[in-house]
Amino acid sequence: MITTTTRHHSWKKINYRRTGTLLAAEFLHGLYQRHDPFLNPFRFANTLVVFRPWMATSFAPEQEWDRLAARFGGRILASPDTMFGELDRVLANPRARSTALAGRLETLPVDGLTDEELAELLVETHHVPLGEIYEVNLVQVEHALHAVAKSLIRRDQGDDELLARLVASSVPTVGGESERRFVALVAQARQATAPDEAELARALDDLAREHEELGSGYGADTLTTEQITQRFRQYLALSDEEFTQREAALAEQSRPATPTVEVAPDLRRVLDFLTRTGEVRDRNKRLLGRITRHRMRLLESVARRRRTELEALRLYSLEELLRLLGEGVELPDQVLDRRRASGVVFQRAENFALADSADLPHSVLGATDLTRGRAAVVRGTCASPGSHTSTVRIVSSAADLERMSVGDVLVAVGTDFDLLLLLQMAGAIITEEGGLLSHAAVIARELEIPCLIGVTDACTIFADGEQVTVRATEGHVEIHAVAAAPAAAPANRTGGTAGGGHLLPLTAGMDPHRAGRKATGLAWLASLGVPTPGPAFVLPSEVCGKVADDLAAGSRSTAVEVAEDILGALPGRTLSLRSSSLIEDTEEGTAAGIYHSEVGIRPDVESVVEALTVVLNSRTAERAQAYHRRSGRSADAPLAVLVAPYRTFTYQGTAFSHSPWSADHVAVEYFESPGTGGCPSEGGTMVHLRRDALASTDGATTVPHLQAMLREVAAASVRIAAELGGPAEVEWGIDAEGLTFVQARSVQPGTTSTTPGGQR
Repeated sequence: MITTTTRHHSWKKINYRRTGTLLAAEFLHGLYQRHDPFLNPFRFANTLVVFRPWMATSFAPEQEWDRLAARFGGRILASPDTMFGELDRVLANPRARSTALAGRLETLPVDGLTDEELAELLVETHHVPLGEIYEVNLVQVEHALHAVAKSLIRRDQGDDELLARLVASSVPTVGGESERRFVALVAQARQATAPDEAELARALDDLAREHEELGSGYGADTLTTEQITQRFRQYLALSDEEFTQREAALAEQSRPATPTVEVAPDLRRVLDFLTRTGEVRDRNKRLLGRITRHRMRLLESVARRRRTELEALRLYSLEELLRLLGEGVELPDQVLDRRRASGVVFQRAENFALADSADLPHSVLGATDLTRGRAAVVRGTCASPGSHTSTVRIVSSAADLERMSVGDVLVAVGTDFDLLLLLQMAGAIITEEGGLLSHAAVIARELEIPCLIGVTDACTIFADGEQVTVRATEGHVEIHAVAAAPAAAPANRTGGTAGGGHLLPLTAGMDPHRAGRKATGLAWLASLGVPTPGPAFVLPSEVCGKVADDLAAGSRSTAVEVAEDILGALPGRTLSLRSSSLIEDTEEGTAAGIYHSEVGIRPDVESVVEALTVVLNSRTAERAQAYHRRSGRSADAPLAVLVAPYRTFTYQGTAFSHSPWSADHVAVEYFESPGTGGCPSEGGTMVHLRRDALASTDGATTVPHLQAMLREVAAASVRIAAELGGPAEVEWGIDAEGLTFVQARSVQPGTTSTTPGGQR
């Protein structure tokens, strides 16, 4: 349906998933267009699925979200018999084709297939569940039923707390059932004098497979047999009293039957279908997982046939995989590198008034610290009633388990099966996205703990470690005390201070042999007083060498120590780790793109260690070795790592203090597409500004705020050129925090651009 809307949407976050492949994000993109014309002819005309390895966040315009509830809900109120008949048809669908496909994949010899058969199987695993399991987007059904139930319950003088209680299901979630089977297996082993080890191993294998089915629907990493076995041994080691308490807690967590509250028949009918819709959504996720758990097996077969790295195939779309199999067309390394660094946006824009690129939501453009100036009470929607006071713990993945304590208030963008163990430890749950049947809401009601959903920017409004009271019944959170500031960092080996003994602060005149030219150049820029990304630190080359040597020897201990130092220096911040080499941006060559940089890194130890490994391994990767062979430059040049908060720019670009087209102008090129500091290669707008007046002339933008920023960029480039003693090229960006400069180079006619770091 084509609609007329304003150009800039107010985007609502409707989903947040860990996704192990670009294929999974593409699947989500297709899911939001699923609708049944007999049940709900309305669907989103504009959606975004923002994929950044390895997360996918989905958005729809607020007005479309509200309009869908009003129109779909209006149809239910106007023709309940017809609409509930259609909904019953959808919910009762046995999903026979998807079930059969899941069974066939279990025993199919993938490597025995022809290329054409493998391509067809990739299409089937994508489109069969999309067309049958998700023949209708049940999130939209839930949204409409929620709106109808809310209007009816308020008609009868009820409130959101009563609605949350009334929608409770008597059917356990598949995740809850899996946990009960696990505890029952532990109980059986504790009672046996000599457990059958072979039978026990089979049972643990079955549990691991079940967990994979539950959690891999959208490609999230799941617990392995080894991890489940380790957890099994931990439960065996519990005292009888501790284990009995755990069994009792699980028994109490069994979902109660729908409360026996007298409600009007029309409301009861809506509630029954709302509850049933949630139960079907739960089963659908597991059936999807039974199919998509084989996706990596299919990609492994493609990798072997085309002698391509499996890691690269995780960044291919379905069409690109089909072209690789059918025509042998591989994606260039630079395309894969940009996808790793910046991600991919799947956009649907059907409104004919939208004529330019995606206007991405604020939460995608970059996290902003919202703890300053916030209200003492933050509001949300009650998904499970109750009250709880404890410590905020902001989580994003299962790796945050070590940070959780029993009773903490778990705060997340959204949750899924991968966070199940953390949810079971929580005393209350707060999420940014989700509805009454979202994973967090359902689990909270099963655990009988308070839960608030729809708390806008919860992960940036709340500070990790602060004390809050979640009053879900009243629909708000009371903030008591902000977390204490991190303790002063210990002195590093050069006498400065940083986030730990491994890090150096950026200072002018630092040794480029230890910090690399990218870091020393940024430190020089900061010394001029121009805004730079910060606070920033350097992991010096000798520490990087030690980490790389230890990783090569199979030890992660130094990498973990470094990761902890980085997280201590920049607590709770999404991070960027950028290579900084002595051979970058010199007169002999730029070495651009030879070494890896990782951006958008989540603030947990595992994510930082993984990113650090990628950056350091790029020094000895084939691309770097080939560059050294071609250029004749030393392959032993030290590599450092520049550590800074992650910045995603709404505008970014390059400024030339001396325009190639006019000697008395500054040339500033800017791009409206969001980025991470490295400029796109095409699609920019060039603006020429007179150096003497810095007044906009030909090519000037019509955005007043941007005009002022561009003049500031031009003025800074002229100042930097004066300091360098000649023409300069400057890279810059604008985000919610303002203008920042990320790099500057001296540009002399007929020579390669060079950074000032280490040359002054």
